[in-house]
Amino acid sequence: MMAQEGLLDQENALRQEHSYRKVMKNSLIVGGAQFVQLLVSLIRTKVLVLFVGPVGMGIYSLLNSGIVTIHQFTSLGIFQSAVRELSGLFTAGDNVVYAKTRKVFILLSIGASVLAALVCIILAHFLSRWIFDNELYTSSFYVVSLALIFMAFQYAKSSLIQARQELRLLAKATIFGSLLNLMVSLPIVYFFGIKGIAPSIVVGSLSLFLAYHYFERKIVLPKPGFISHTEFYTVAKPILQLGFFLMVSNLALALFNFLLNAFLTRAGSLQDVGYYQAAWSVCFQSIFIANATLTSDYFPRIAAIHNKKEELNSAVNQQLEMMLYIVAPIAAALIVFAPWIIRILLSEEFLIVVPMLQVMALSLLFRVVWIVFGLLILAKGNKWDYCIYDALLGNGIVFILNMIAYHFWGLSGLAYSICIGALIMLILLGMVSVFKFKIHIQKQIIRQYCILVGVLLLIFMVFQFTNAWMCGLIEVLLFGTLCVYSFVRMNQKIHLVALIKSKLLK
Repeated sequence: MMAQEGLLDQENALRQEHSYRKVMKNSLIVGGAQFVQLLVSLIRTKVLVLFVGPVGMGIYSLLNSGIVTIHQFTSLGIFQSAVRELSGLFTAGDNVVYAKTRKVFILLSIGASVLAALVCIILAHFLSRWIFDNELYTSSFYVVSLALIFMAFQYAKSSLIQARQELRLLAKATIFGSLLNLMVSLPIVYFFGIKGIAPSIVVGSLSLFLAYHYFERKIVLPKPGFISHTEFYTVAKPILQLGFFLMVSNLALALFNFLLNAFLTRAGSLQDVGYYQAAWSVCFQSIFIANATLTSDYFPRIAAIHNKKEELNSAVNQQLEMMLYIVAPIAAALIVFAPWIIRILLSEEFLIVVPMLQVMALSLLFRVVWIVFGLLILAKGNKWDYCIYDALLGNGIVFILNMIAYHFWGLSGLAYSICIGALIMLILLGMVSVFKFKIHIQKQIIRQYCILVGVLLLIFMVFQFTNAWMCGLIEVLLFGTLCVYSFVRMNQKIHLVALIKSKLLK
């Protein structure tokens, strides 16, 4: 009897290790691809500045932000909602129904792309006056309306790959598409200067779509056959319903950001807006890879098993633990190396935001848990819960705290309010996950989380109460200790050292 129990315990341990390894492997695949995409984006920015200068870079950024906003509004949230619907069908193994749903989703994507292009063309004159304060860029918006069509197709193909959990294909499409985008768009800007910015955006969007289309076509499916109007409505309804709530969430986030910037401009100055946006961009760009991993790997996985209580609970705990060990060293690095990071990514002029960035870095461990719980609510299909708790209440609380903190304490208060807001949302969404969805967070994960947060706070406090020489020495020691601790904990879960040795000795 004891021997049988021992075998069962060993099997469970091996199953857990395999599951943790899969989470880490998927994180490395998606994270590696996103890292390449981030590097390509930085290269594009540097080269654009060389080719067209700050003015051209500004035009590129404004045109790009304009079409991204239109895309978010006109897509109706169908790309993320489709991932949830298709993931469940993929896990169920019914390829015929999956193929029909895929066809309906493609038709919806075509409709969204046409709508986006028409909106851009109709509003071109208004957008030029509103964004650039003149009518000179109306024709540019006519041109970039084509990019909106290719952008919708690219997102559709990306959603299809995510739904099938083909992360290797997704990584290849991301890397190949990013490099192709860089290679075909920059020569246009080089030869035509500022006049080539709008065409380069179109060609870049086309190259991304072609890359994702090429790799998505490698997934072989049966022919969907004819789809009646009734079938189309039945399949499209849940995608559009969830998508609508996602669109409302995205619009709420955009609205709160706009209102905060407007408040900072009126209560402070444009300079304060610039400093805040710079610190925000550097801080949250640092977990861009972690966020991409969660949306590309974690979300499709839990969406496919959202009705299986034990599997879902295990997946949430494993993803949460792995994210902690990844994000904690990143947050520590932002605190310790903030001055050097600002010099590299921005300039000496922005060194004033170093204290603000260091405070914001403390919020990363709160925010990554916020994202994990938020995606859990979305995967469960609770549209109102996601919209109310994550989008409206979450971003609303942070917005109100930001206004109060800035009014009384300026930019430094703004950084602390971001931390407090993220902590409040962690607690709120954690309570929803535990009490409503019956997710049980393991005690060892809570203990590890408290340790990591405690070390981060200690690193931050060292900056406040020690002299420069002593501060540097202690900071490096604490940072190294945190990195080693995170690595050791991951090694205990997935035997990382043995895995690396086995790969090297092949």
